[in-house]
Amino acid sequence: MDEVKTNDGVKEAGKSPESIVAHWKREISTALKREEDPRKLAKEAIDRYRAEEEGDSEDNMDFNVLYSNVETIVPSLYGQTPTPDIRRRFRDKDPVGREAAEMLERGTSYTLEAADFDTIMTAAAYDLELAGRSVARVRYTPFFRSAAGAPADGTEEGAADGLDHSPSAAAAYGEGEEADDELVYEEIEFETVNYDDFIHGPARRWVDVPWVGFRHFLTKDDVKDKFQGGAELAKTITFSANVTGDGKEQDTKPEDNVRRAEIWEIWCKETRTVYWICTTYAKQPLQQDEDPLKLAGFFPIPKPLFAVEHTGNLKFIPPYHFYKAHAQKLDTLEKRAGRIVKAMKAAGVADSRISELWDIESIEDGEFVPAEQMTEFLSNSGGSLSDHLWMLPIEKMAQALQYVRMEAEAVKQQIYEIMGISDILRGSSVASETATAQSIKAQWGSIRLQKRQREVQRFARDLIRIACEIMAERFQPDTFTMMTGVQLPSAMEQQQAQTMLAVAQQSQQPADPKAEEILKQPSIDDVMALLRDDAMRNFRIDIETDSTISGDAERDKENVTQLLAAVTQYIQGVAPMVQSGVLTKDVAVSMLLAAVRRFKLGREVESKLEELGEPSPEQAEQAKQQQAMQQQQQQLEEKKMQVELRKIELETQQSETEAQLKMQQMQMEAQFKAEEHRMKMRELGIDLQMKAVEATQPQGYPINGA
Repeated sequence: MDEVKTNDGVKEAGKSPESIVAHWKREISTALKREEDPRKLAKEAIDRYRAEEEGDSEDNMDFNVLYSNVETIVPSLYGQTPTPDIRRRFRDKDPVGREAAEMLERGTSYTLEAADFDTIMTAAAYDLELAGRSVARVRYTPFFRSAAGAPADGTEEGAADGLDHSPSAAAAYGEGEEADDELVYEEIEFETVNYDDFIHGPARRWVDVPWVGFRHFLTKDDVKDKFQGGAELAKTITFSANVTGDGKEQDTKPEDNVRRAEIWEIWCKETRTVYWICTTYAKQPLQQDEDPLKLAGFFPIPKPLFAVEHTGNLKFIPPYHFYKAHAQKLDTLEKRAGRIVKAMKAAGVADSRISELWDIESIEDGEFVPAEQMTEFLSNSGGSLSDHLWMLPIEKMAQALQYVRMEAEAVKQQIYEIMGISDILRGSSVASETATAQSIKAQWGSIRLQKRQREVQRFARDLIRIACEIMAERFQPDTFTMMTGVQLPSAMEQQQAQTMLAVAQQSQQPADPKAEEILKQPSIDDVMALLRDDAMRNFRIDIETDSTISGDAERDKENVTQLLAAVTQYIQGVAPMVQSGVLTKDVAVSMLLAAVRRFKLGREVESKLEELGEPSPEQAEQAKQQQAMQQQQQQLEEKKMQVELRKIELETQQSETEAQLKMQQMQMEAQFKAEEHRMKMRELGIDLQMKAVEATQPQGYPINGA
């Protein structure tokens, strides 16, 4: 066997089955020892709440202020089932995101009702106030049926608990699904975890917790049903514990009817593996499952509720611990007051010589006893009747009782100050107080509860988020359809509808309205693809809940009334602008949707408003025809413009040609004139030369020998 060191992590504990079991036994023992004191305090508080230590005699009756406080605070922490509010994270138009959010919201609403979520949250609120810590887990439960028609797990119902790791459950987790098993249905369950059956690894913050563990006490039949090879395991495991009616573990005695084995279900975040460890079986883990639920946070539980939180550790402390001494003092005062009341009676000592005094107690109203001995005795003694009759000092007892009651009320007030419970929250107040004073006390009295109220809301929201993540990752489309009633076409149906419309358009036949409706909806394939994608689902879908505290109906009505009044005023102001064409209808509806989407009126209202911005089929056809006419008109205008441009181009070319011809003509004329000028100048030069020659010749001689 590999050597196991105390400080080694699970990855360093060794790979042999024996070393793994030894490692987790050390971890379990250390965790139980670490929480030994908180568990004692929690048990003491629960016993006090249930009056386990009180006897039947009047002298042992205590004032159970813990019961009173818990019954006052719990309804203030949780009062109604939260309504899941799952919508698109961004308020833009996203049909696929809207359908995915609607399917998740409908599925979650059904799950909360079917799984009795109220009972789980109420128990969590009680655990918070009594034990100081609340833990609840989410289970995935698939139902299988074999090819022969019988349940895959051999039971009448055919249910395979998602965490019992039977062969059917292993198939659901994808750990080797059997070909003959068929998944017929699946659901989500919620379960509270007793404070004494939950442990976790060492950490100062919950985000740093390396592992969590759940304790189970299983019989032989349970082991056979829950684990692969359970029949062989049941033969080797020692069943030496049982659980009594009050949840206490004790050694099995010969007269006990059922023997059980203590088995821990360890969810290790480091290895993302679930280990099943039996404290009486050291050979190997009963079973190991690799990341069964594929959750982002791995653990099947949200962060627990803590009555007292501290950044230094995760130890839980019951609220009763903070006023335990005051409660015990109050018990003492109440017992003392009871004894005083028991001693207060109309009794005393009477003179034995006056027989009439002994008969007074037995007479009825209106009857009189003859005064024979009394008259004679009083005449002889010269005294009065009070001198011969001595009553118990009831006045002094009443005064002492008053002092005890005043001190008890002072102690109660101290307890209420510690717990932050005002008299208004307890349903009592002074009659002389004004309504304003009572309103102020109610407001400030609830402030100290608001932190715990927000934590309870956070706890419920986180449970719902884990359930939604499991549904998105695990549920099949058929399951969503059965649960939600949302009917979406498949991608194949959309392709067929598109083909039908294309054929109708080519043959110039009317389009099938059903095919057009199919194409308007997103396909179930696109919706499931979004739900399966962790990143895109978180980016596009936000999962929240409304308040888990009993709502104020009048305030809700007032908010709805104000919104409707604002919408009416907006429509009245925008309608003239839309009619005059200053503002288009789609822009006006978009502005209205931007405001309405921030108020939860229901998806139906939002869808109708979106449809209001979209044209009707007749309007769409008319708009289509108008658009075609506009396109034709635009084409005619473009052709006309082209003709005009061509005409202008031709005219421009003609003008340019005429200008060129005229320029050429002018150039030719200029050249002709220049040539003519040159000829004239040449002739003039010749004449001048002739004249010069003639001037140089003597008179009478002819020129050129003439």
